[in-house]
Amino acid sequence: MKKNSILFLFLFLAGQISAQTSATTSEYSDALPEEARIAVTKLALQKLKDKSTTLIVRLPSNYKKMTELERLAESKNLDPQKAMRMKEVLVTTRAMTPAFNTRLMTSFYENYDFSEVLFMHDTASVSLKNGATSGIFLDKRVQPDANIELKTDEYLILHIDYDGFPEAMNINDFDVLDMQLKKLPNPFPQDARTGILLNLSLLFNKDAGEKQFLVMNQMTEKFNKKLNKVYNKYF
Repeated sequence: MKKNSILFLFLFLAGQISAQTSATTSEYSDALPEEARIAVTKLALQKLKDKSTTLIVRLPSNYKKMTELERLAESKNLDPQKAMRMKEVLVTTRAMTPAFNTRLMTSFYENYDFSEVLFMHDTASVSLKNGATSGIFLDKRVQPDANIELKTDEYLILHIDYDGFPEAMNINDFDVLDMQLKKLPNPFPQDARTGILLNLSLLFNKDAGEKQFLVMNQMTEKFNKKLNKVYNKYF
């Protein structure tokens, strides 16, 4: 019974955070004509390729999650055992978040060359929307570096779709959003999920960090190839 109540608490918290995240994005209408969808795709790809648009990878900070875990851990409404569990998850989340982001940044540096790319935490989204062009972008240590600047007037955001609760951060897919946080329409490449062969091989790998890095490498490589493939189709 105790395990079930703790699991319910985890699922409730995950749902609350997921709802907050999904509310920040939308998609182009499914009714958008094919010709219009292709035009949006071609323009986005062309501007990425000629470096007049920058791809900004929005890395998870887990700020809301950690704030809520901290609140729950201090709540008088939880018994000591549950409060201790909240503290344990908080410590794990604080450790795994920068590790996740470091691996993902490395994967992009090693496998992505289609366009200019910058990295920021999701907590910098409002500053970016309000016109910030420096002070919010991250260096290779995943730390803000005032010397890193957005040099283009336009950008696209790579949103990371991942499962991050309660004990792992399992990356699922990438979503590319425009400056109004609308997901770009098909045929713009979005699906970068790993293949079945890699997924099967990971079943025998006990190193969580290595598994995560292998997944990220394949996803960024696949994403880069798909961008080039669609670009070459139209240009």
